[in-house]
Amino acid sequence: MYTDKKRKIRVENGEDAQLVVYNRVPKCGSRSMQMLLLINSKNNNFTFVSSKLYGEKVLTEDKQAKLVNEISRIPRPAIYDRHVHFLNFTKFGLTQPIYINLIRDPFSRAISGYYYVRFGDIYNNYTADEHYINNTKAKYMTFDECVLQDRVACSTETLFSKGMIPFFCGQEPHCREPSTRALYDAMRNVISEYLFVGILEEFDTSLKMLERLLPRFFKGSSTKINSSKKLTTAKSKMHADRKPPSEEVVQIVKNRLALEYQFYEFIKVRFNAQKEELEV
Repeated sequence: MYTDKKRKIRVENGEDAQLVVYNRVPKCGSRSMQMLLLINSKNNNFTFVSSKLYGEKVLTEDKQAKLVNEISRIPRPAIYDRHVHFLNFTKFGLTQPIYINLIRDPFSRAISGYYYVRFGDIYNNYTADEHYINNTKAKYMTFDECVLQDRVACSTETLFSKGMIPFFCGQEPHCREPSTRALYDAMRNVISEYLFVGILEEFDTSLKMLERLLPRFFKGSSTKINSSKKLTTAKSKMHADRKPPSEEVVQIVKNRLALEYQFYEFIKVRFNAQKEELEV
């Protein structure tokens, strides 16, 4: 678990950070974070590289080696972000960067992602995934229908493979299969490799904590998030109109997301411990 000693080590290391990787989890405030980092990079004088590759989260070993080398060559101080599962730089003989991330309530994230791939993002001109453009029946199937009809898109296996745990577990095949092994590997990586994992439900507090942990990169963030029109829009964006899920479906899906909820609770405990230590 996350001990007092480990907390202090991670907090101290953040102040002199030169390279930070934000392997952003989809549907967890990453749009607001990207906009914020772009603003901060200009005001706080650091390099911000945001990948435009969104679909390739799992990489072959050759692609892993290429990517970690590319990241390691970015002029420092720097932050790199991409939707990609955790990468072990030391496996390729390179120094491990500091990792950060954000997560959210698993059920809220699952239903948000379900409609996102079907209807896109009205604020970012993002259209639906190609699979749904000409597949009207699948596109307009409600989340309740998907769950109650036991569709693959809402199965335990799919919800897990597209969930949060794989982003922290890593690139190995078992990280995308629902198991306590994947859960524990994700927890282990959080403890040893992640300076900070914030919670979307406490986004403003997360920014205040990042200001303390990584001042070089996040100085002034908590004031910018409330004053910037673009950031406010990103925080409040909505997808196509949809019916709220039934209580039956909520319970079914939460059961299917049991491992994700264990991870979420683990992160919340760690988050609250850091918040107390930082006196935020």
